[in-house]
Amino acid sequence: MDADDRRAGATAPGVRTVAFVAFGTLLGVALGALVMVGVHTLTGPTGRATDADAGVVDVAGPVLRVATEDADGDGRVDRWSYTDRFGLRVRVEEDRNRDGKPDRQTRYAGGAAVEIDEDEDFDGGYERTKVLGPGGRVLTLYYDMDGDGIGERWFQYDEGGRTIARGYDADRDRISERIERLTRAGRVTQVELDADGDGIAERIDHARRRDAGPDAAPQRVDFDRDRDGVYEVRETLRPDGLPVLRSIDRDGDGDREVIEFLDTAGRVRKRGVDVDGDGLPERWEIPARDGRPARVGWDDDGDYEVDRWETGAASGPASSARR
Repeated sequence: MDADDRRAGATAPGVRTVAFVAFGTLLGVALGALVMVGVHTLTGPTGRATDADAGVVDVAGPVLRVATEDADGDGRVDRWSYTDRFGLRVRVEEDRNRDGKPDRQTRYAGGAAVEIDEDEDFDGGYERTKVLGPGGRVLTLYYDMDGDGIGERWFQYDEGGRTIARGYDADRDRISERIERLTRAGRVTQVELDADGDGIAERIDHARRRDAGPDAAPQRVDFDRDRDGVYEVRETLRPDGLPVLRSIDRDGDGDREVIEFLDTAGRVRKRGVDVDGDGLPERWEIPARDGRPARVGWDDDGDYEVDRWETGAASGPASSARR
Protein backbone atom coordinates (compact mmCIF):
# COMPACT_ATOMS: atom_id res chain seq x y z
CA MET A 1 0.00 0.00 0.00
CA ASP A 2 1.33 3.43 -0.91
CA ALA A 3 1.42 6.43 1.39
CA ASP A 4 -1.15 8.22 -0.76
CA ASP A 5 -3.65 5.54 0.16
CA ARG A 6 -3.96 7.12 3.57
CA ARG A 7 -7.05 9.17 3.99
CA ALA A 8 -8.87 11.41 6.40
CA GLY A 9 -12.41 10.91 7.59
CA ALA A 10 -15.78 10.92 5.92
CA THR A 11 -17.12 14.22 7.03
CA ALA A 12 -18.86 16.66 4.78
CA PRO A 13 -16.76 19.45 3.26
CA GLY A 14 -16.88 22.73 5.10
CA VAL A 15 -19.56 21.46 7.51
CA ARG A 16 -21.46 24.69 7.90
CA THR A 17 -18.37 26.52 9.06
CA VAL A 18 -19.65 29.75 7.59
CA ALA A 19 -22.03 31.31 10.11
CA PHE A 20 -23.09 34.75 11.26
CA VAL A 21 -20.06 37.04 11.20
CA ALA A 22 -19.57 39.33 14.21
CA PHE A 23 -17.79 42.62 13.70
CA GLY A 24 -16.35 44.21 16.87
CA THR A 25 -18.11 44.42 20.21
CA LEU A 26 -21.25 46.14 21.35
CA LEU A 27 -20.22 49.75 21.99
CA GLY A 28 -23.48 51.12 23.34
CA VAL A 29 -27.21 50.94 23.32
CA ALA A 30 -29.10 53.45 21.18
CA LEU A 31 -32.49 54.44 22.53
CA GLY A 32 -34.39 55.28 19.37
CA ALA A 33 -34.57 54.83 15.63
CA LEU A 34 -32.34 56.82 13.30
CA VAL A 35 -34.51 59.40 11.58
CA MET A 36 -34.03 58.40 7.95
CA VAL A 37 -36.55 56.98 5.53
CA GLY A 38 -36.16 53.20 5.25
CA VAL A 39 -33.10 53.06 7.57
CA HIS A 40 -33.15 51.91 11.21
CA THR A 41 -30.55 51.29 13.88
CA LEU A 42 -31.06 47.92 15.60
CA THR A 43 -30.36 48.14 19.33
CA GLY A 44 -30.37 46.09 22.50
CA PRO A 45 -28.86 42.68 23.39
CA THR A 46 -30.51 41.01 20.40
CA GLY A 47 -30.56 44.04 18.15
CA ARG A 48 -34.37 44.29 18.22
CA ALA A 49 -36.09 47.10 16.33
CA THR A 50 -39.69 47.55 15.20
CA ASP A 51 -40.56 48.64 11.67
CA ALA A 52 -44.20 49.49 11.04
CA ASP A 53 -44.03 47.98 7.57
CA ALA A 54 -41.60 45.13 8.06
CA GLY A 55 -42.70 43.97 11.51
CA VAL A 56 -40.25 42.95 14.28
CA VAL A 57 -36.72 42.13 13.16
CA ASP A 58 -34.25 40.29 15.43
CA VAL A 59 -30.52 40.38 14.78
CA ALA A 60 -27.93 38.82 17.07
CA GLY A 61 -24.59 40.51 17.61
CA PRO A 62 -23.37 44.11 17.52
CA VAL A 63 -25.40 47.17 16.57
CA LEU A 64 -26.55 46.93 12.94
CA ARG A 65 -28.31 49.25 10.55
CA VAL A 66 -31.06 47.99 8.30
CA ALA A 67 -32.26 49.59 5.07
CA THR A 68 -35.64 48.44 3.75
CA GLU A 69 -36.88 48.45 0.18
CA ASP A 70 -40.27 48.11 -1.48
CA ALA A 71 -39.24 47.08 -4.97
CA ASP A 72 -42.72 46.52 -6.44
CA GLY A 73 -44.36 49.54 -4.78
CA ASP A 74 -47.14 47.61 -3.08
CA GLY A 75 -46.52 49.30 0.23
CA ARG A 76 -44.86 46.25 1.81
CA VAL A 77 -41.16 45.79 2.46
CA ASP A 78 -39.65 43.01 0.37
CA ARG A 79 -35.93 43.49 1.07
CA TRP A 80 -33.96 44.14 4.25
CA SER A 81 -30.27 45.00 3.97
CA TYR A 82 -28.19 44.91 7.19
CA THR A 83 -24.84 46.67 7.58
CA ASP A 84 -22.49 46.91 10.54
CA ARG A 85 -21.15 50.10 12.13
CA PHE A 86 -18.39 50.22 9.51
CA GLY A 87 -20.91 50.19 6.68
CA LEU A 88 -20.09 46.64 5.57
CA ARG A 89 -22.99 44.49 4.50
CA VAL A 90 -23.72 41.65 6.93
CA ARG A 91 -26.99 40.13 5.71
CA VAL A 92 -29.69 40.66 3.11
CA GLU A 93 -33.17 39.19 3.49
CA GLU A 94 -35.66 38.98 0.64
CA ASP A 95 -39.39 38.31 0.44
CA ARG A 96 -39.83 36.71 -2.97
CA ASN A 97 -43.50 35.73 -2.70
CA ARG A 98 -44.59 39.06 -1.15
CA ASP A 99 -46.15 37.60 1.98
CA GLY A 100 -44.30 39.97 4.30
CA LYS A 101 -41.81 37.34 5.53
CA PRO A 102 -38.22 36.72 4.36
CA ASP A 103 -37.77 33.49 2.37
CA ARG A 104 -34.20 34.05 1.22
CA GLN A 105 -31.23 35.37 3.16
CA THR A 106 -27.67 36.02 2.06
CA ARG A 107 -24.89 36.31 4.63
CA TYR A 108 -21.69 38.26 4.05
CA ALA A 109 -18.15 38.27 5.40
CA GLY A 110 -15.94 41.26 4.69
CA GLY A 111 -18.59 42.55 2.32
CA ALA A 112 -18.61 39.38 0.16
CA ALA A 113 -21.49 36.91 0.03
CA VAL A 114 -20.52 33.60 1.67
CA GLU A 115 -23.79 31.73 2.24
CA ILE A 116 -27.38 31.79 0.96
CA ASP A 117 -30.38 30.20 2.71
CA GLU A 118 -33.54 29.61 0.68
CA ASP A 119 -37.09 28.69 1.74
CA GLU A 120 -38.32 26.86 -1.35
CA ASP A 121 -41.82 26.02 -0.11
CA PHE A 122 -42.35 29.32 1.78
CA ASP A 123 -43.20 27.58 5.04
CA GLY A 124 -40.85 29.71 7.15
CA GLY A 125 -37.96 27.23 7.23
CA TYR A 126 -34.88 27.21 5.04
CA GLU A 127 -34.56 23.91 3.16
CA ARG A 128 -31.57 24.80 1.01
CA THR A 129 -28.22 26.40 1.84
CA LYS A 130 -25.53 27.36 -0.66
CA VAL A 131 -21.95 27.88 0.51
CA LEU A 132 -20.24 30.33 -1.82
CA GLY A 133 -16.65 30.75 -2.89
CA PRO A 134 -14.78 33.49 -4.76
CA GLY A 135 -16.94 35.32 -7.25
CA GLY A 136 -20.12 33.88 -5.77
CA ARG A 137 -19.48 30.39 -7.16
CA VAL A 138 -21.45 27.69 -5.35
CA LEU A 139 -19.04 25.34 -3.61
CA THR A 140 -21.47 23.18 -1.63
CA LEU A 141 -25.25 22.85 -1.53
CA TYR A 142 -27.03 21.49 1.57
CA TYR A 143 -30.60 20.19 1.69
CA ASP A 144 -32.48 20.27 5.02
CA MET A 145 -35.81 18.69 4.20
CA ASP A 146 -37.16 18.35 7.75
CA GLY A 147 -36.32 21.89 8.86
CA ASP A 148 -34.12 20.94 11.83
CA GLY A 149 -31.20 23.06 10.66
CA ILE A 150 -29.07 20.04 9.65
CA GLY A 151 -28.55 19.12 6.03
CA GLU A 152 -29.38 15.49 5.33
CA ARG A 153 -27.83 15.65 1.87
CA TRP A 154 -25.07 17.76 0.36
CA PHE A 155 -23.52 18.24 -3.06
CA GLN A 156 -20.07 19.62 -3.88
CA TYR A 157 -19.32 21.28 -7.23
CA ASP A 158 -16.28 22.03 -9.35
CA GLU A 159 -15.55 25.35 -11.05
CA GLY A 160 -17.86 24.42 -13.92
CA GLY A 161 -20.83 23.68 -11.65
CA ARG A 162 -20.56 19.90 -12.08
CA THR A 163 -21.19 17.63 -9.09
CA ILE A 164 -17.94 16.02 -7.93
CA ALA A 165 -19.11 14.67 -4.56
CA ARG A 166 -22.33 14.08 -2.66
CA GLY A 167 -22.99 12.99 0.89
CA TYR A 168 -25.81 11.61 3.01
CA ASP A 169 -26.40 12.15 6.74
CA ALA A 170 -29.44 10.00 7.52
CA ASP A 171 -29.12 10.19 11.32
CA ARG A 172 -28.57 13.98 11.31
CA ASP A 173 -25.44 13.95 13.44
CA ARG A 174 -23.61 16.28 11.01
CA ILE A 175 -21.35 13.40 9.91
CA SER A 176 -21.99 11.80 6.53
CA GLU A 177 -22.48 8.03 6.62
CA ARG A 178 -22.02 7.80 2.85
CA ILE A 179 -19.95 9.96 0.52
CA GLU A 180 -19.81 9.41 -3.23
CA ARG A 181 -17.03 10.82 -5.44
CA LEU A 182 -17.89 11.43 -9.08
CA THR A 183 -16.10 12.16 -12.33
CA ARG A 184 -17.02 15.29 -14.27
CA ALA A 185 -19.15 13.04 -16.46
CA GLY A 186 -21.19 12.06 -13.39
CA ARG A 187 -19.86 8.52 -12.95
CA VAL A 188 -19.41 7.35 -9.35
CA THR A 189 -15.81 6.22 -8.89
CA GLN A 190 -15.56 5.99 -5.10
CA VAL A 191 -17.98 5.40 -2.22
CA GLU A 192 -16.91 6.02 1.40
CA LEU A 193 -18.97 4.32 4.11
CA ASP A 194 -18.88 5.36 7.78
CA ALA A 195 -21.28 3.02 9.57
CA ASP A 196 -20.46 4.04 13.15
CA GLY A 197 -20.48 7.80 12.60
CA ASP A 198 -17.00 8.49 13.92
CA GLY A 199 -16.00 10.52 10.87
CA ILE A 200 -13.67 7.83 9.47
CA ALA A 201 -14.75 5.57 6.62
CA GLU A 202 -14.40 1.92 7.57
CA ARG A 203 -14.93 0.88 3.97
CA ILE A 204 -14.13 2.56 0.66
CA ASP A 205 -15.39 1.15 -2.66
CA HIS A 206 -13.22 2.15 -5.62
CA ALA A 207 -13.37 2.39 -9.39
CA ARG A 208 -16.54 0.86 -10.74
CA ARG A 209 -16.27 -0.22 -14.34
CA ARG A 210 -17.16 2.46 -16.92
CA ASP A 211 -20.06 0.44 -18.32
CA ALA A 212 -21.37 -0.60 -14.92
CA GLY A 213 -24.64 0.59 -13.41
CA PRO A 214 -24.98 2.33 -10.04
CA ASP A 215 -25.52 -0.99 -8.21
CA ALA A 216 -22.60 -2.84 -9.79
CA ALA A 217 -19.80 -4.20 -7.65
CA PRO A 218 -16.69 -2.03 -7.28
CA GLN A 219 -13.36 -3.16 -8.67
CA ARG A 220 -11.55 -2.64 -5.35
CA VAL A 221 -12.56 -2.31 -1.69
CA ASP A 222 -10.49 -0.95 1.21
CA PHE A 223 -11.26 -1.87 4.82
CA ASP A 224 -10.12 0.15 7.85
CA ARG A 225 -11.34 -2.03 10.69
CA ASP A 226 -9.40 -0.32 13.49
CA ARG A 227 -10.52 3.15 12.29
CA ASP A 228 -7.08 4.72 12.27
CA GLY A 229 -7.43 6.22 8.80
CA VAL A 230 -5.18 3.57 7.18
CA TYR A 231 -6.70 0.52 5.53
CA GLU A 232 -5.54 -2.89 6.72
CA VAL A 233 -7.16 -4.94 3.97
CA ARG A 234 -7.65 -4.21 0.28
CA GLU A 235 -9.63 -6.59 -1.93
CA THR A 236 -9.76 -6.64 -5.72
CA LEU A 237 -13.14 -7.94 -6.90
CA ARG A 238 -14.50 -9.72 -9.92
CA PRO A 239 -17.51 -8.24 -11.78
CA ASP A 240 -19.77 -10.51 -9.70
CA GLY A 241 -18.39 -8.98 -6.48
CA LEU A 242 -16.28 -11.92 -5.30
CA PRO A 243 -12.69 -11.14 -4.24
CA VAL A 244 -9.80 -12.50 -6.31
CA LEU A 245 -6.87 -10.69 -4.65
CA ARG A 246 -6.39 -9.50 -1.08
CA SER A 247 -3.60 -7.28 0.28
CA ILE A 248 -3.06 -7.09 4.05
CA ASP A 249 -1.22 -4.48 6.12
CA ARG A 250 -0.73 -6.27 9.43
CA ASP A 251 1.02 -3.51 11.39
CA GLY A 252 -0.79 -0.44 9.99
CA ASP A 253 2.38 1.18 8.66
CA GLY A 254 0.95 1.73 5.19
CA ASP A 255 2.87 -1.15 3.58
CA ARG A 256 1.37 -4.53 2.81
CA GLU A 257 3.01 -7.55 4.34
CA VAL A 258 0.73 -10.22 2.83
CA ILE A 259 -0.97 -10.71 -0.53
CA GLU A 260 -3.44 -13.53 -1.16
CA PHE A 261 -4.87 -14.93 -4.39
CA LEU A 262 -8.32 -16.47 -3.96
CA ASP A 263 -10.32 -19.03 -5.91
CA THR A 264 -13.96 -18.73 -6.93
CA ALA A 265 -15.05 -20.14 -3.57
CA GLY A 266 -13.15 -17.47 -1.69
CA ARG A 267 -10.40 -19.83 -0.50
CA VAL A 268 -6.77 -18.73 -0.52
CA ARG A 269 -4.95 -20.61 -3.26
CA LYS A 270 -1.63 -18.74 -3.00
CA ARG A 271 -0.19 -16.42 -0.37
CA GLY A 272 2.86 -14.16 -0.55
CA VAL A 273 4.56 -12.81 2.59
CA ASP A 274 6.99 -9.86 2.75
CA VAL A 275 9.50 -11.07 5.29
CA ASP A 276 12.14 -8.33 5.12
CA GLY A 277 9.80 -5.32 4.82
CA ASP A 278 10.90 -4.17 1.35
CA GLY A 279 7.37 -4.24 -0.05
CA LEU A 280 7.90 -7.44 -2.08
CA PRO A 281 6.81 -10.94 -1.03
CA GLU A 282 9.78 -13.29 -0.56
CA ARG A 283 7.94 -16.27 0.92
CA TRP A 284 5.17 -17.95 -1.08
CA GLU A 285 2.75 -20.46 0.41
CA ILE A 286 0.37 -22.86 -1.28
CA PRO A 287 -2.22 -23.62 1.43
CA ALA A 288 -3.86 -26.96 2.00
CA ARG A 289 -7.62 -27.21 2.48
CA ASP A 290 -7.24 -26.67 6.20
CA GLY A 291 -5.40 -23.38 5.55
CA ARG A 292 -1.96 -24.55 6.63
CA PRO A 293 0.89 -24.27 4.09
CA ALA A 294 1.21 -27.39 1.95
CA ARG A 295 4.14 -26.01 -0.05
CA VAL A 296 6.51 -23.14 0.75
CA GLY A 297 8.73 -21.47 -1.81
CA TRP A 298 11.09 -18.49 -1.87
CA ASP A 299 11.50 -15.67 -4.38
CA ASP A 300 15.14 -14.57 -4.06
CA ASP A 301 15.21 -11.84 -6.72
CA GLY A 302 11.84 -10.09 -6.22
CA ASP A 303 10.36 -11.02 -9.60
CA TYR A 304 7.28 -12.73 -8.12
CA GLU A 305 8.63 -16.11 -9.28
CA VAL A 306 9.41 -18.96 -6.87
CA ASP A 307 13.12 -19.65 -7.22
CA ARG A 308 13.36 -22.53 -4.75
CA TRP A 309 11.07 -24.69 -2.69
CA GLU A 310 11.75 -25.55 0.90
CA THR A 311 13.18 -29.00 1.59
CA GLY A 312 10.36 -31.41 2.25
CA ALA A 313 7.88 -29.58 0.01
CA ALA A 314 6.16 -31.54 -2.71
CA SER A 315 8.41 -32.17 -5.67
CA GLY A 316 7.91 -30.59 -9.06
CA PRO A 317 9.10 -27.67 -11.16
CA ALA A 318 9.18 -24.22 -9.65
CA SER A 319 5.66 -23.04 -10.35
CA SER A 320 4.89 -19.46 -11.26
CA ALA A 321 3.70 -17.25 -8.44
CA ARG A 322 3.49 -14.11 -10.53
CA ARG A 323 1.04 -11.56 -9.23
